[in-house]
Amino acid sequence: MFRVIFANMAEEMSGDEGLTLLIAFIIALVGGMRWCFTSFRVTRLGSPPGLRAGLFLVPPICLALLFLVLVNCSAGDVRGDWRYIALFLCVGAAWLTVVGGVLLPILGLSPREDAMEGRNPAAVTAISGALLGAMLCFAGSNVGEGPTIWTTIGPAALATGALFTLFLLQELASSVVGSIVVDRDPASGLRLAALLVASGLILGRGMAGDYQSAENTLSDFVSQGWPAAVLTVAGTLLNHSLRPTPRVPRPRVLTRGAIPSFFYLAAAVAWALHLGHW
Repeated sequence: MFRVIFANMAEEMSGDEGLTLLIAFIIALVGGMRWCFTSFRVTRLGSPPGLRAGLFLVPPICLALLFLVLVNCSAGDVRGDWRYIALFLCVGAAWLTVVGGVLLPILGLSPREDAMEGRNPAAVTAISGALLGAMLCFAGSNVGEGPTIWTTIGPAALATGALFTLFLLQELASSVVGSIVVDRDPASGLRLAALLVASGLILGRGMAGDYQSAENTLSDFVSQGWPAAVLTVAGTLLNHSLRPTPRVPRPRVLTRGAIPSFFYLAAAVAWALHLGHW
Protein backbone atom coordinates (compact mmCIF):
# COMPACT_ATOMS: atom_id res chain seq x y z
CA MET A 1 0.00 0.00 0.00
CA PHE A 2 2.69 2.48 1.00
CA ARG A 3 4.64 1.49 -2.09
CA VAL A 4 1.72 2.46 -4.32
CA ILE A 5 1.18 5.74 -2.48
CA PHE A 6 4.84 6.71 -2.73
CA ALA A 7 4.96 5.68 -6.38
CA ASN A 8 2.06 8.03 -7.14
CA MET A 9 3.49 10.85 -5.05
CA ALA A 10 6.98 10.54 -6.50
CA GLU A 11 5.66 10.65 -10.10
CA GLU A 12 7.20 13.64 -11.90
CA MET A 13 9.27 14.49 -8.80
CA SER A 14 13.03 14.63 -9.17
CA GLY A 15 15.15 11.90 -7.62
CA ASP A 16 16.27 13.99 -4.65
CA GLU A 17 12.69 15.11 -3.98
CA GLY A 18 11.42 11.54 -3.94
CA LEU A 19 14.29 10.45 -1.69
CA THR A 20 13.67 13.38 0.65
CA LEU A 21 10.00 12.44 0.83
CA LEU A 22 10.83 8.84 1.72
CA ILE A 23 13.42 9.72 4.36
CA ALA A 24 11.21 12.38 5.94
CA PHE A 25 8.24 10.02 6.04
CA ILE A 26 10.27 7.28 7.74
CA ILE A 27 11.72 9.71 10.32
CA ALA A 28 8.29 11.19 11.04
CA LEU A 29 6.62 7.77 11.28
CA VAL A 30 9.26 6.30 13.57
CA GLY A 31 9.36 9.46 15.69
CA GLY A 32 5.58 9.63 15.99
CA MET A 33 5.30 5.96 16.96
CA ARG A 34 8.06 6.37 19.53
CA TRP A 35 6.38 9.49 20.94
CA CYS A 36 3.05 7.68 21.36
CA PHE A 37 4.60 4.44 22.60
CA THR A 38 6.66 6.26 25.23
CA SER A 39 3.65 8.21 26.42
CA PHE A 40 1.47 5.13 26.80
CA ARG A 41 4.19 3.24 28.67
CA VAL A 42 4.65 5.94 31.31
CA THR A 43 2.32 5.50 34.25
CA ARG A 44 -0.48 8.04 34.65
CA LEU A 45 -0.31 7.98 38.45
CA GLY A 46 0.42 11.45 39.72
CA SER A 47 0.26 13.06 36.27
CA PRO A 48 -1.38 16.51 36.31
CA PRO A 49 -4.56 16.77 34.20
CA GLY A 50 -3.83 17.80 30.66
CA LEU A 51 -0.11 16.95 30.83
CA ARG A 52 -0.25 14.32 28.10
CA ALA A 53 -2.86 16.27 26.17
CA GLY A 54 -0.44 19.15 25.82
CA LEU A 55 2.31 16.93 24.48
CA PHE A 56 -0.06 15.27 22.02
CA LEU A 57 -1.73 18.46 20.79
CA VAL A 58 1.30 20.59 20.03
CA PRO A 59 2.69 18.56 17.07
CA PRO A 60 -0.68 18.50 15.22
CA ILE A 61 -1.07 22.23 15.88
CA CYS A 62 2.39 22.83 14.43
CA LEU A 63 1.58 20.79 11.33
CA ALA A 64 -1.77 22.56 10.93
CA LEU A 65 0.09 25.88 10.98
CA LEU A 66 2.51 24.58 8.36
CA PHE A 67 -0.37 23.38 6.19
CA LEU A 68 -1.97 26.84 6.26
CA VAL A 69 1.32 28.40 5.17
CA LEU A 70 1.82 25.84 2.40
CA VAL A 71 -1.62 26.30 0.85
CA ASN A 72 -1.61 30.09 1.13
CA CYS A 73 1.92 31.49 1.07
CA SER A 74 4.28 28.93 -0.45
CA ALA A 75 5.61 28.78 -4.01
CA GLY A 76 3.04 28.43 -6.77
CA ASP A 77 4.33 24.98 -7.70
CA VAL A 78 3.78 23.84 -4.12
CA ARG A 79 0.36 25.42 -3.62
CA GLY A 80 -0.91 23.82 -6.80
CA ASP A 81 0.36 20.29 -6.22
CA TRP A 82 -0.79 18.10 -3.32
CA ARG A 83 2.35 15.98 -3.64
CA TYR A 84 4.60 18.87 -2.72
CA ILE A 85 2.30 19.87 0.11
CA ALA A 86 2.56 16.30 1.39
CA LEU A 87 6.33 16.40 0.91
CA PHE A 88 6.79 19.51 3.04
CA LEU A 89 4.33 18.26 5.65
CA CYS A 90 6.43 15.10 5.97
CA VAL A 91 9.60 17.15 6.20
CA GLY A 92 7.92 19.35 8.83
CA ALA A 93 6.92 16.31 10.86
CA ALA A 94 10.47 14.99 10.62
CA TRP A 95 11.67 18.44 11.71
CA LEU A 96 9.63 18.17 14.90
CA THR A 97 10.94 14.65 15.48
CA VAL A 98 14.56 15.80 15.30
CA VAL A 99 13.89 18.82 17.51
CA GLY A 100 12.02 16.84 20.16
CA GLY A 101 14.14 13.71 20.02
CA VAL A 102 17.64 15.11 19.48
CA LEU A 103 18.08 18.87 19.97
CA LEU A 104 16.03 19.33 23.13
CA PRO A 105 17.63 16.41 25.03
CA ILE A 106 21.07 17.76 24.09
CA LEU A 107 20.09 21.06 25.70
CA GLY A 108 18.80 19.31 28.81
CA LEU A 109 15.06 19.13 28.09
CA SER A 110 13.85 15.61 27.48
CA PRO A 111 10.20 15.11 26.47
CA ARG A 112 10.31 11.60 27.91
CA GLU A 113 12.32 12.02 31.12
CA ASP A 114 11.36 15.54 32.14
CA ALA A 115 7.85 15.94 30.75
CA MET A 116 6.37 12.44 30.72
CA GLU A 117 8.26 10.48 33.37
CA GLY A 118 9.02 13.56 35.48
CA ARG A 119 5.40 14.80 35.21
CA ASN A 120 6.74 18.34 35.04
CA PRO A 121 4.25 20.91 33.66
CA ALA A 122 7.01 23.52 33.38
CA ALA A 123 8.96 21.18 31.10
CA VAL A 124 5.84 20.50 29.01
CA THR A 125 5.37 24.24 28.51
CA ALA A 126 9.00 24.81 27.52
CA ILE A 127 9.07 21.82 25.16
CA SER A 128 5.83 22.94 23.53
CA GLY A 129 7.29 26.40 22.97
CA ALA A 130 10.46 24.91 21.47
CA LEU A 131 8.47 22.78 19.02
CA LEU A 132 6.30 25.72 17.98
CA GLY A 133 9.32 28.01 17.63
CA ALA A 134 11.09 25.47 15.41
CA MET A 135 7.96 25.08 13.28
CA LEU A 136 7.72 28.86 12.85
CA CYS A 137 11.29 28.78 11.52
CA PHE A 138 10.39 26.00 9.09
CA ALA A 139 7.04 27.48 8.05
CA GLY A 140 8.55 30.92 7.45
CA SER A 141 11.15 29.38 5.16
CA ASN A 142 8.32 27.96 3.03
CA VAL A 143 6.94 31.44 2.29
CA GLY A 144 7.67 32.71 -1.21
CA GLU A 145 9.01 31.34 -4.48
CA GLY A 146 12.07 29.14 -4.83
CA PRO A 147 13.55 26.99 -7.60
CA THR A 148 14.10 23.79 -5.57
CA ILE A 149 13.13 22.22 -2.27
CA TRP A 150 16.62 22.97 -0.98
CA THR A 151 15.97 26.72 -1.15
CA THR A 152 13.36 25.99 1.50
CA ILE A 153 15.10 23.30 3.55
CA GLY A 154 18.46 25.10 3.62
CA PRO A 155 17.09 28.40 5.01
CA ALA A 156 14.89 26.46 7.43
CA ALA A 157 17.96 24.64 8.76
CA LEU A 158 19.76 27.96 9.15
CA ALA A 159 16.85 29.56 11.02
CA THR A 160 16.33 26.53 13.27
CA GLY A 161 20.05 26.29 13.95
CA ALA A 162 20.09 29.96 14.94
CA LEU A 163 17.10 29.44 17.22
CA PHE A 164 18.75 26.63 19.15
CA THR A 165 22.12 28.38 19.18
CA LEU A 166 20.43 31.29 20.95
CA PHE A 167 18.78 28.77 23.28
CA LEU A 168 22.16 27.23 24.04
CA LEU A 169 23.77 30.61 24.72
CA GLN A 170 20.92 31.55 27.05
CA GLU A 171 21.25 28.27 28.90
CA LEU A 172 25.01 28.67 29.32
CA ALA A 173 24.51 32.20 30.65
CA SER A 174 21.48 31.71 32.90
CA SER A 175 20.81 27.96 33.45
CA VAL A 176 17.12 28.39 32.66
CA VAL A 177 16.74 24.66 32.00
CA GLY A 178 17.85 23.97 35.56
CA SER A 179 15.06 26.20 36.86
CA ILE A 180 12.60 24.19 34.77
CA VAL A 181 13.89 20.66 35.32
CA VAL A 182 15.26 20.87 38.88
CA ASP A 183 13.16 23.63 40.44
CA ARG A 184 10.10 22.76 38.32
CA ASP A 185 9.33 26.48 38.07
CA PRO A 186 6.26 27.17 35.87
CA ALA A 187 7.25 30.82 35.39
CA SER A 188 10.63 29.85 33.95
CA GLY A 189 9.00 27.30 31.66
CA LEU A 190 6.53 29.89 30.41
CA ARG A 191 9.22 32.52 29.80
CA LEU A 192 11.40 30.08 27.87
CA ALA A 193 8.47 28.86 25.79
CA ALA A 194 7.41 32.41 24.91
CA LEU A 195 10.97 33.43 24.09
CA LEU A 196 11.43 30.46 21.74
CA VAL A 197 8.10 31.15 20.02
CA ALA A 198 8.93 34.85 19.66
CA SER A 199 12.41 34.09 18.35
CA GLY A 200 11.02 31.48 15.96
CA LEU A 201 8.56 34.03 14.60
CA ILE A 202 11.33 36.59 14.05
CA LEU A 203 13.75 34.13 12.48
CA GLY A 204 11.05 32.53 10.34
CA ARG A 205 9.96 35.97 9.13
CA GLY A 206 13.59 36.68 8.29
CA MET A 207 13.58 33.68 5.93
CA ALA A 208 10.26 34.52 4.26
CA GLY A 209 10.26 35.80 0.68
CA ASP A 210 11.30 34.80 -2.81
CA TYR A 211 14.68 33.13 -3.09
CA GLN A 212 17.26 35.08 -5.11
CA SER A 213 20.65 33.86 -3.94
CA ALA A 214 22.40 32.42 -0.92
CA GLU A 215 24.06 35.79 -0.29
CA ASN A 216 20.74 37.67 -0.33
CA THR A 217 19.13 35.06 1.90
CA LEU A 218 21.89 35.35 4.48
CA SER A 219 21.83 39.16 4.30
CA ASP A 220 18.06 39.31 4.78
CA PHE A 221 18.28 36.82 7.61
CA VAL A 222 20.80 38.93 9.51
CA SER A 223 19.11 42.27 8.82
CA GLN A 224 15.63 40.98 9.69
CA GLY A 225 16.41 38.36 12.33
CA TRP A 226 18.73 40.28 14.68
CA PRO A 227 15.93 41.16 17.17
CA ALA A 228 15.88 37.50 18.18
CA ALA A 229 19.37 37.97 19.62
CA VAL A 230 18.22 41.08 21.50
CA LEU A 231 15.30 39.14 22.98
CA THR A 232 17.70 36.38 24.02
CA VAL A 233 19.90 38.88 25.87
CA ALA A 234 16.82 40.32 27.58
CA GLY A 235 15.61 36.83 28.43
CA THR A 236 18.98 35.92 29.92
CA LEU A 237 18.96 38.98 32.17
CA LEU A 238 15.39 38.27 33.26
CA ASN A 239 16.24 34.64 34.00
CA HIS A 240 18.87 35.84 36.46
CA SER A 241 16.52 38.22 38.23
CA LEU A 242 13.31 36.15 38.12
CA ARG A 243 14.54 32.60 38.70
CA PRO A 244 13.69 30.69 41.90
CA THR A 245 15.77 31.48 44.96
CA PRO A 246 15.76 30.22 48.57
CA ARG A 247 13.81 33.35 49.51
CA VAL A 248 11.36 32.95 46.58
CA PRO A 249 11.30 29.20 45.83
CA ARG A 250 8.06 29.42 43.82
CA PRO A 251 7.92 32.68 41.82
CA ARG A 252 4.48 33.95 40.86
CA VAL A 253 3.53 32.83 37.37
CA LEU A 254 1.69 36.04 36.53
CA THR A 255 4.36 38.58 37.39
CA ARG A 256 7.47 36.47 36.65
CA GLY A 257 6.12 34.35 33.81
CA ALA A 258 3.07 35.66 31.98
CA ILE A 259 3.96 39.37 31.88
CA PRO A 260 7.52 38.89 30.53
CA SER A 261 6.16 36.31 28.07
CA PHE A 262 3.60 38.82 26.82
CA PHE A 263 6.32 41.35 26.08
CA TYR A 264 8.44 38.74 24.24
CA LEU A 265 5.54 37.83 21.99
CA ALA A 266 4.36 41.42 21.55
CA ALA A 267 7.85 42.49 20.48
CA ALA A 268 8.05 39.67 17.91
CA VAL A 269 4.63 40.44 16.46
CA ALA A 270 5.44 44.16 16.33
CA TRP A 271 8.68 43.44 14.45
CA ALA A 272 6.90 41.18 11.97
CA LEU A 273 4.28 43.87 11.37
CA HIS A 274 7.02 46.48 10.99
CA LEU A 275 8.68 44.41 8.26
CA GLY A 276 5.34 44.06 6.49
CA HIS A 277 4.72 41.82 3.47
CA TRP A 278 7.66 39.74 2.40
